[in-house]
Amino acid sequence: MFDSITTYLSNKYNSLMEYMSLQDTQQKINIASITVSESFKILMATLLSIFIPQECVIDGVVRTCTFSDNFANLTHYNTFVVVFNFITLGIFVGLYYVEIKREDWMIKHLEFDNNFSDNNLQTLKPTYPKIFERLTHYNKIYYKYYSILKYFFIANFIVSAVLVLHFYYLDYRTATSLLTNVALCWTKVMTGTNLAKESLDNEKAISYYNTKFIFFNSIDTDYKKTQVIELIEDKKDEVNIQIKEDK
Repeated sequence: MFDSITTYLSNKYNSLMEYMSLQDTQQKINIASITVSESFKILMATLLSIFIPQECVIDGVVRTCTFSDNFANLTHYNTFVVVFNFITLGIFVGLYYVEIKREDWMIKHLEFDNNFSDNNLQTLKPTYPKIFERLTHYNKIYYKYYSILKYFFIANFIVSAVLVLHFYYLDYRTATSLLTNVALCWTKVMTGTNLAKESLDNEKAISYYNTKFIFFNSIDTDYKKTQVIELIEDKKDEVNIQIKEDK
């Protein structure tokens, strides 16, 4: 009994280790970990009118605004900035949806192979035209989102800076928090924009979710197998049709 349980657990452990060692699994883990780590920075960098230390005067007493203060007794301009902050956050959420969907598609259909150069994928275009049609589709949407986000991010910084520095300036923390929060995400915005542009211009499948950006330069092995099976089924259908016609 004990031996059977030990064998069962050992087999499960080996299966888990084998699954975790797969390239696809490691890439999905990268996506999840980076997305979670960036989420907090995105909130801080977009909702500037809420998370930046500001001065509030309540009953003649000057103090730091609380979270609830940032939503109470708002002026027209303050309301506009808060709404604009949330719109910018919404565009970021949309970008992440597109970005993760693109990455998931690349993981399922492509792979990174050290035996090939970064530009090897382009040599496979005649063999897998559908792959490149879909890749171009994702790259276009990806670049469009980053292009829109870049201008909204800059505009969001400007309108928020006017609000917190001119109307609600507290002390040095207001300026340093504003610049620090924006700088943390500006790197992502510009890096992502350049990556999306290169992917679109050169028909490349560059992954964002890696410590070192990788170029998917080959076709995924599992996808190749499904293509072979589909080809065999198509051939069978053609043969059956031909037999019926001969009869």
